[in-house]
Amino acid sequence: SHMVGTPTLRLLFCSTLMAFSALDGQAQDPTALAGQQLRAAAKSGDVTAIRNLLTANAQIVNDRDQNGFTALMLAAYTGNTEAVQE
Repeated sequence: SHMVGTPTLRLLFCSTLMAFSALDGQAQDPTALAGQQLRAAAKSGDVTAIRNLLTANAQIVNDRDQNGFTALMLAAYTGNTEAVQE
């Protein structure tokens, strides 16, 4: 997979994601939880989960994590082209 950006930017991005992953995991609201699950599926490239989550609630496509990243942004950053196209 092709990663975008310089190694320093990638390291900063990954460090930021790791720092906020605990906060993101505290979501109690069902919509927020679905958004968190969508972002996790996008990062890992789980197209089936993406499809199922968006079928259940299409509005979560615009949900953002603590850093302002959407599932699409995370899928693109991690090079999951199938997830981006979904």
